Amino acid sequence: MKQRAVWLCLAVCVSCMSGCVERRFVITTSPPGAIVYDERHLPTGAAPTDREFTYYGKYRFTLVHDGFQTKVVEENVKPPWYEWIGLDFISENLIPWTIKDVRRFHYVLEPAQIVPEQAILEKAGLLRQKGQEIGEPLPVPFPEPGPPPGTLPQPVPIPQPGSGPTTPPRAMPGPPPGSGPTPPPPPVRVPQGGTGPAAPLPPIPVPQTGTAPMAPIPAPQPGTGTGTLRTAP
Repeated sequence: MKQRAVWLCLAVCVSCMSGCVERRFVITTSPPGAIVYDERHLPTGAAPTDREFTYYGKYRFTLVHDGFQTKVVEENVKPPWYEWIGLDFISENLIPWTIKDVRRFHYVLEPAQIVPEQAILEKAGLLRQKGQEIGEPLPVPFPEPGPPPGTLPQPVPIPQPGSGPTTPPRAMPGPPPGSGPTPPPPPVRVPQGGTGPAAPLPPIPVPQTGTAPMAPIPAPQPGTGTGTLRTAP
């Protein structure tokens, strides 16, 4: 029974005497009074200022001061030996006192460069001359306003048969005037079996443009040959 009471007292003492590590930044500037912003662009305060941190690693600070150039710095905060893996459990839970890890950073700000008025006017003149060489920009055509949202387009009317005038069909172009009518094909002489050779056919005249109508083809005289006349199908 007494042994249990001793162990209980030791557990209570250890829990009350548990240690911890307090981590803090202290930032100073020259000249003092610069506003310090953290990596989330939240103001920390005017230098000298301090803030707590939990994790080791890279931190970024932005320093802003009137009359001086804005300065952005990045610090790589490395853990001390008592925060290595395995030792951090002892330093943060078993040591009966508080360990303070304070990191101090000091930054020197440079005065802002004052640009003379003449240099500003010369730069503005160069920009104005360059703009005149480019010329006026082309107008941007605005799209025609469409129907309001939620409305349907108007239907296209379809003409019904007999509801209006119908466009007459286009006439096919005919032969040029003065060319004359086209003569019919000449009859073809087909020889009959057992007869002599058929008489040769006269040549077919080709009508010329602008000439008079063709003369009829003379019929063969009797006795010039044997055979019958048969028109071509």
